Amino acid sequence: MLKTGLCSVTFRNLSPEEVIHLVATSGLEAIEWGTDVHLTLQKSATYIQSIKEKCRYYGIETPSLGTYYRLNDSSLDYFKSCIQIADRIDAHQIRIWGGNKSPRNITPSDWKRYVQETQMLCDLAQEHNKSVHLELHEKTVTEDKITAIQFFEEVSRSNLYCYWQPLWIKSQAANVSALKQLSGYISNIHVFQWDKYQRYPLEQGYSTWLNYFHILEPSTNTPTYAYLEFVNRDDVNQFYEDAEVLKKLVYAKIKT
Repeated sequence: MLKTGLCSVTFRNLSPEEVIHLVATSGLEAIEWGTDVHLTLQKSATYIQSIKEKCRYYGIETPSLGTYYRLNDSSLDYFKSCIQIADRIDAHQIRIWGGNKSPRNITPSDWKRYVQETQMLCDLAQEHNKSVHLELHEKTVTEDKITAIQFFEEVSRSNLYCYWQPLWIKSQAANVSALKQLSGYISNIHVFQWDKYQRYPLEQGYSTWLNYFHILEPSTNTPTYAYLEFVNRDDVNQFYEDAEVLKKLVYAKIKT
């Protein structure tokens, strides 16, 4: 089951209420709220509850929380606070970052620490009926697909997944290979069209993304969310255009 959504970090300059309005009027189905600006640790429980209720009113799902917890760099108290925020918006997925080093720079002691820390986070999340999701990103343990698979296998927790996204530092062939080989671990995907230098309208990457979507094998039991993450010039009108393209991509996938 494949669904559409928006990462709230796409519009850090807008209020949560404005983000909700964008999603409600675009026809997307979900929001991944970020803890950096919109649902920070400083926001009250009452306020976060009100955001959940506003989403519910418009029929918007809130399945995931995008945190800025980074392995070997963030405190356990921060992760626990993120669990509390996730509870308040009924999110069952917590996204984290896999350290701040490319695999070639990760020492054996780094690796051991990453594995043990991730196991601890997964066990803590499991106590709250939540899963942990590593973002595939350059300069993290998941930059390389082989290293990522090795990491998932060594952590060995059933509630550990990853978000797939194409890496601009990789070729399209390499991104396709990662998508195929990581399919058993992929929970959601981040959708954007950009390179090292700038962002582009999603329409310009339609054929590339159509290929990615055809390869993607979403679970039949739990939804896989395709989240728009960032748009050209941070422009609201561009967002609406990209949302239409995303819906068209998902429809094309569902038809196959």
